[in-house]
Amino acid sequence: MKKVIVLIFILAFSMPLISCSTDNKEPLQPEQQTLTGYLFLEGNTLKVDEFEFITSKDKERMQELGLTEADMPNGYEIYNESEELKSFTLDENTQYHFYDTSNLFVKEEDDKKYSTTDLNQFQLFLYRGDDTPSRTPFEMVIEGDKVISITEIFVN
Repeated sequence: MKKVIVLIFILAFSMPLISCSTDNKEPLQPEQQTLTGYLFLEGNTLKVDEFEFITSKDKERMQELGLTEADMPNGYEIYNESEELKSFTLDENTQYHFYDTSNLFVKEEDDKKYSTTDLNQFQLFLYRGDDTPSRTPFEMVIEGDKVISITEIFVN
């Protein structure tokens, strides 16, 4: 009889411990990261030549690289250590934000900031009928290997 009571006692107290396990069955979402770089498209694959976009406000980084205000007449420096390309996936939810100064999708009198989820529109903007993309800097929000958004960095 004592064995039965001890067994019931053990089961009664071990069940809550088992149900409180920290084993989370939901997969963790990959952390978002922000990259800056030049872009190339290959179908639904985005190729990025990543660089560091340094503004005159980044005094500490300027000092590390030996840059002065004179090196940055437009207020920025594009520091590209490597031309290695990184690949990411584009999908129907990827958001594209750019300045349509050529009026491809906006009227002359409209605001030039344009947003879309249409990859074909973004490709038309990026390549402008050419075989090579324009050397426009972009900022990308990446989650895992998936592109969440692409935003043009408008420079003079």
